[in-house]
Amino acid sequence: MRHHLTRAAAIAALAFANAAAGQAQAGEADDVQASGLAGTWVITSEGRRGPQDSVLTVTQTDAGHEGVWVGPRGKALTVRNLQVDGDSFSFGITFRVRIIDVDLSYRGTRAGDTLSGTIDTPRGEQPFTGVRREAGREATADD
Repeated sequence: MRHHLTRAAAIAALAFANAAAGQAQAGEADDVQASGLAGTWVITSEGRRGPQDSVLTVTQTDAGHEGVWVGPRGKALTVRNLQVDGDSFSFGITFRVRIIDVDLSYRGTRAGDTLSGTIDTPRGEQPFTGVRREAGREATADD
């Protein structure tokens, strides 16, 4: 069964991402799209109970790239060490499970409006795919 983000969590994540994007000056708006990774992506990976969707929102700033990741249960996390090199990218997230922190490292490539790559997890590597969310659409993983 597919896990879906709650509407409230997705709206909160989108508001957080839009606030970060709103800090960019008007002259930087064209630069935000220049990297190709900037935007909102629905990321699908295989979880213990089947496919799970997450939402990744990337903005480009003068200092590089920033991101917010919203997991299948609706928790928004700040992406760490987001690196973009042409169509290749990598980033990490850390979340807490009970009393331990779990680190996940994503690396992949963008081809147009799709992403593919692998996630390094404590249980080994697993593949992921992603599709760009159309501008103006609500950032939920209901598709």
